[in-house]
Amino acid sequence: MRVVSPRPSALPQLPPWRPDFGPSSAQTQVVPRNVAATAQVINWLPVLSLSMAIGLLQVSLANTAARSGWPYAEAMWWLGLGVIFAPTALHLLGANLSRNNRLLLVVLLGMALYGVKLVNTPVQPAYHDEFAHLRVAVDIFNNQTLFSYAPQLPVTPLYPGMEIATTVLARLTGLPLYLSGLILLGCARLVTMLSLFMLFERISGSSRVAGIASLIYACNPNYLLFDAQFSYESLALPLALMTVAILSRRMVTGMLNRFGYNVAAMLLVAAIAVTHHLTAYMTVLFLGVWTLTGGIQALFRQKQQRVATLPVWVFVFAFIVNLIWLLFVANFTLRYLTFIFGSAFDGLLNLVQGGEIKRLPFQTVEGSDASPLFERLLGLGSAGLIALSIPFGLLEIWRRHRDKATALTFGLAACLHPATLLLRLTGGGWEISNRSSEFLFLGVGLLMGLALVNLKLPKWAHSLRAKISLPVLLVLFFGGIVIGWSPWMRLKWPYLVVADYRSVEPQGIQAAYWMRETFGRYNVMASDRINNMLMAGLGEQNTVSGNGFTTAGVFLQARLGPGELNVIRAAKIRYLAVDKRLSSSLPKYGYYFQSWERNVWPYYSPVPQNVLEKWDYYPGAQKVFDSGDIRIYDIGVIQNDVTR
Repeated sequence: MRVVSPRPSALPQLPPWRPDFGPSSAQTQVVPRNVAATAQVINWLPVLSLSMAIGLLQVSLANTAARSGWPYAEAMWWLGLGVIFAPTALHLLGANLSRNNRLLLVVLLGMALYGVKLVNTPVQPAYHDEFAHLRVAVDIFNNQTLFSYAPQLPVTPLYPGMEIATTVLARLTGLPLYLSGLILLGCARLVTMLSLFMLFERISGSSRVAGIASLIYACNPNYLLFDAQFSYESLALPLALMTVAILSRRMVTGMLNRFGYNVAAMLLVAAIAVTHHLTAYMTVLFLGVWTLTGGIQALFRQKQQRVATLPVWVFVFAFIVNLIWLLFVANFTLRYLTFIFGSAFDGLLNLVQGGEIKRLPFQTVEGSDASPLFERLLGLGSAGLIALSIPFGLLEIWRRHRDKATALTFGLAACLHPATLLLRLTGGGWEISNRSSEFLFLGVGLLMGLALVNLKLPKWAHSLRAKISLPVLLVLFFGGIVIGWSPWMRLKWPYLVVADYRSVEPQGIQAAYWMRETFGRYNVMASDRINNMLMAGLGEQNTVSGNGFTTAGVFLQARLGPGELNVIRAAKIRYLAVDKRLSSSLPKYGYYFQSWERNVWPYYSPVPQNVLEKWDYYPGAQKVFDSGDIRIYDIGVIQNDVTR
């Protein structure tokens, strides 16, 4: 019998970018298999790649314009992000896109958004944590030793996984350390997107849900900048996602193939344990809930019904590895995390008891500079859409995926997300709420993806869902950025006092390099928050910032008393870096030197300039550097003199 192929005119004519939420598309996922339909889809990939490149160029130009204070730079920045995100989202919402093309679009989007961070800081770090990690990497590279001293963040050297990989890459390629780190984290971003897609696809059974869920995950507040910076979580999180993806694959593979998956999972768990504390503990917690959920499911199943459960040994191995590292190597982590979580608990308890709200939404630390109205609406809209979609996503999990322990675990994670938003009203809890988003958005992405694709609606609502899906995704994307980053932190606007990213500028950078080249490394110094960051990270100096020493008084007191001189002697401070610009305005972070100083010196006006310049006239203090704004003093003669 002769088989007649369908004529080209009989092929489906639905454009790949048109969202289709018809009743049959959610279940059947019909994908054209013929050459003509496939070519129709592939032809749009160059166009989407070009749109991402144009959007990235706009973001780069916006940063350049912001440096000169152009008032419309931020509008250009938002537009560039929209050009990157919106066309990709529109295509991923479509029903007749092949699996491979969905995966390719997800990867391209992830790399394009990683490029947003690269154009911000292409040749050297700019964010606070990046300088701490660069210092650790430099010490490993130069000294060939681990667990060195990190002045800014003492917990950083205890988790050197990312720095070890960076130094190895730098040795092999001859590239600078920071550039090697950017390449490493670019590969990590690729792993993130691949793992997300395969994990969501494994749970939902649909490449369409996987593409949309991966897109929604990219809307979490930390995805764009925080998890793209040169920091240990930027590598540990992709490793954790890969671990979960491998274990989900292991559960459905044959016995002969499980050995390789077991070895890979064990190596990844060990790598996470030595790379980042919080990601490691969240991985252990997730594996524990996953194992417990699977065990409970198995108890309620009949004997003839086979349930794929995660082996208990996976959770036990992860728990033991992290416990050993915590007790024998990184025991300081207990004190570090106890302080953070203790502050959050106290703030939440105060809020529940009707106490004062310590931090209003969409405001900076010191309570000023509230975000514009449209940004606040975007942030509230994003949180509201997530809360609204969770019940519908849970319904889909119950209807279609309640036999999968991973789906139930992700559903639980999504339910925790609205609760963490309350912590943003507390002083100490804001950081926990913000840092949990990259983990809880795994559940948010899955639930919203299932709700957008599979939720059954009346016929009149299908066209409405197709029309509002893209605006919903845009609100999630832009709202996530608003929630995670204050307006003054997104672009490289002109200099601000103690504003981290905004305070990193040529004078401070050159002063740090000059200090290293002139006096060598590891001199004991004291300065404000920003110059401590630069001197430790770029200048490789041992800055005194905290560590039990209250150095703020050395700078803020008009006359030095015995207490300040005792601090200089006890900390063995040899050099002081004084930034005259501290007298120009109040600090954006609410303090100049150390966070506790707000309780001692309430700031109603900037530091008087004559207080900062007192070292010009102090007997024994020698000025060795002067850039106009930054002055460095050698106080070696007086550091042990407590009689003055």
